[in-house]
Amino acid sequence: MKRRILLGLGALIGILVGWVALVALTGVVVTSRVPVDLPPMHVQSIGDYAFAIGTWVIEGESRQAFPLQTTAIQCDKQLKKCSAATARVGFGNQLHVDLSSHDVLEWSASQIVFADNSPGCVSYIYTIDLLTESVNAVRRKRAQSGSLEVCDGLEQELRVSLKDGFSVASTLQAEAMPWFGAVVLSPLKLFN
Repeated sequence: MKRRILLGLGALIGILVGWVALVALTGVVVTSRVPVDLPPMHVQSIGDYAFAIGTWVIEGESRQAFPLQTTAIQCDKQLKKCSAATARVGFGNQLHVDLSSHDVLEWSASQIVFADNSPGCVSYIYTIDLLTESVNAVRRKRAQSGSLEVCDGLEQELRVSLKDGFSVASTLQAEAMPWFGAVVLSPLKLFN
């Protein structure tokens, strides 16, 4: 009788240890696929300055483009400039940071519009809507880019929006869940 109890207890402990190992492995897999958390979105205007932070997402796409990224924008009304700093996590979990400065085309009580004409194939027009606290951009293919082979695969127009990075990262983490992760984590949902 004691032997049966000990064997049952040993099997139970073995199952528990295996389950904990699979939970840990699930975490490792998700973290390897989505190695960073992204900051929440924030838009604010204070006097002659405006600030925005978030993650760019392509409108109308269920899956977002690689790489993981977050952008911080700071605009100065007196200088008529907006600076944008974008941090990207790319292949091999390498971190890349880009800093750019753009001319403000319009600054009103309700919106700030600025342009980025630096990319060779496309140009961007950004709009910070101060009333709805949202940031959107339109990427348009340049007319002369049609002759450049590197520009062939680009759409004529693409719309992007600055979104809450926390929500984007949560969605990506859910998509990164390995096939066994949902099964292994299902007992934990009973306690939520």
